[in-house]
Amino acid sequence: MRRFLWMLLIFGVTSYALSGQVMGDHALHFFFDADIKFGTITPNCTSIPLASNYPALVNPYEGKLKFTNATSFGYNAQFGYYFGNNSHFGISAGLLYLTQQGNVSMDTFHIEYKATDYKGNTFRQVISSDKGIHESYSALNVNIPLLLRYRQAFSDKISWTLDAGVLCNIQMQNNYNSNSRFDYEAIYQLQGTGTNLTYVYDNGSHPGAQDWLITKAEFTKDNPKGNIQDYFNSLKTVGFNVGLNQDIAKKSGQVMYQMTSLGIMLQTGINIKLNGRTELKVGAYYLSQSFSNPANTKRLLLTNNLGDYNSLLNYIKNIQSDNAGFTLGINFLFYSYKDRTYSESYEETRK
Repeated sequence: MRRFLWMLLIFGVTSYALSGQVMGDHALHFFFDADIKFGTITPNCTSIPLASNYPALVNPYEGKLKFTNATSFGYNAQFGYYFGNNSHFGISAGLLYLTQQGNVSMDTFHIEYKATDYKGNTFRQVISSDKGIHESYSALNVNIPLLLRYRQAFSDKISWTLDAGVLCNIQMQNNYNSNSRFDYEAIYQLQGTGTNLTYVYDNGSHPGAQDWLITKAEFTKDNPKGNIQDYFNSLKTVGFNVGLNQDIAKKSGQVMYQMTSLGIMLQTGINIKLNGRTELKVGAYYLSQSFSNPANTKRLLLTNNLGDYNSLLNYIKNIQSDNAGFTLGINFLFYSYKDRTYSESYEETRK
């Protein structure tokens, strides 16, 4: 094996040296680029309201869905071909692998709706998150870029390239982590007397004066020195769907968006030749892509029973992602030999 490698090396050096002794031209045609990309993302999305699927709503309010600290890092590889002997224009195709990180949040959430308890009794469930809902997410985005290229050489050492084209997305996967907590309270309205009691749903903006209020405000008013956590825990132990500062059971998960989507890609760079076939590339890029969420959200509830949770990412219908940043990479150039042509024959030049 070692002897074979030495033979290949000697053959390559000898071939390169001999090629310089033949009268002809080496035209640049094929190229292979590999680079890393790092930048920031500006997401813009349309989403359904978190409260939209709860029955018989009362007093709903929620904040605005926000993305913050969104960044990206990725790898790109392209193989392409230049047309003509001047090598100004070319085409390329490749693979773009991007990872994206950021945070998505809603500063407040409150919902009151019609529910049924563990005994089958109707009541008014109250769920709120005073500290807001917060998630961190990471996304895996895989694309096939199809690009047109323009190349301009300024000297034997420095050139400039500009790529523009489309991105064909083949995978968009989101992973989330959340430590959100919720308060679960309850309001019961009773009708009838003695043992002939029934539970009905109180849909008034303000609960009735005779309602049984299992809420923080009511307990604090009636028992200013009492232990509110013990009170809620005792009812939760019996089976009531109440509790304060309750953690979610599923802190992480995965949300898949539609994979068949198109986007645009622009990138430019200054290329500095390191040797006859290798260049260092420094540049910038811009990507714009749209994704849709194909999941059925008609029955989606953010939370219902204690510990239930659906990611905020599930509520996004469409998202436009604009990604811009810098590139650093290596270009490999492949030349093809072409005999030099002359306007006069050898005999004519001697006259």
